[in-house]
Amino acid sequence: MALPQHETRIRARAYEGREELTEFAPGPGLLQIGDRAFFGCSNLVRADLPDTVRKIGTVAFGECTSLRDVHLPTGLQVLGSLAFKGCKSLSEVTFPAGVRALKGWTFESCQALSKVELPAGLTSIECGAFLGCRSLTELALPSGLQSIGEHAFEGCTGLRELVIPDSVETIRRGAFWDCTGLTRIVLPTTLTHKGNDLFNGCTSLSEIRLAIHTPYSVEKMFLGTTKFEDKIHLAVGLMDGTLVSGMLQEYIARYLLQGLKLFADRGNDAMFSKALNLPFVQTEAKACYDELFAYVNQNNKMTVKAILMNYRQTEMGYHDADDEFEL
Repeated sequence: MALPQHETRIRARAYEGREELTEFAPGPGLLQIGDRAFFGCSNLVRADLPDTVRKIGTVAFGECTSLRDVHLPTGLQVLGSLAFKGCKSLSEVTFPAGVRALKGWTFESCQALSKVELPAGLTSIECGAFLGCRSLTELALPSGLQSIGEHAFEGCTGLRELVIPDSVETIRRGAFWDCTGLTRIVLPTTLTHKGNDLFNGCTSLSEIRLAIHTPYSVEKMFLGTTKFEDKIHLAVGLMDGTLVSGMLQEYIARYLLQGLKLFADRGNDAMFSKALNLPFVQTEAKACYDELFAYVNQNNKMTVKAILMNYRQTEMGYHDADDEFEL
């Protein structure tokens, strides 16, 4: 379907719900696509937009569930909130250089989205921008990025590693909520604002690093964190074989039992196992073992029970085949 050559704007809701629309290739000279212009065009497969387009409105292609191929114009400057929300067949997007902000919920529930190329000039990723993009396995964030909004990557279960550039000053609450596949994250050395619950639901996360990973930098970030859940995640996650921090070691040892219970409750087996086996907390780990085992047994935490039983055999010298029934 092509627009008349003189058209410069597609009005709001112009093609909303048009199930007969399968392909959209407007004529040259188009400058703007209005809000909800193609919302619910469930059979739209391809949208080839001319490079003259400067703005794509809010929810413009929302719920275009068959949309697989979209060309974002080189002249694009504004991409509205929820622009591709629910486009569950969309697998790849390349952003032009002029886009400076990724608005809220732009790609929410784009379940097939596996490749995104972000522009070098992008400065903000707003709330929920990639919420539920479970096929996204890797993402290179530009070095000039400044802020990441609430729940920006929530439910991106395919992400294994994420490097946040040191230019980022703000990460809002729950930015990585339920990124269950995330095992490693690199955070900026200094954050002006760091929201709570950044790692809630990150059940595979065990390694947190800073761009400049020194005792001073990790202790500064630790001291700037107030919520216990976040402090214990940071303290354990930041520890590695090369980092020596008496402050973090003392904190982990003091709150080891509470931390292990938290990791067990949240299903973070990787962090649970790492904390339990840190060499500087072995006295505390063995002292609280019975209480910890009773706690996870009562709450039927099967995987951490297995970790605890293996720990008892390897670190505490306990061997009894009759204990198999406990699993």
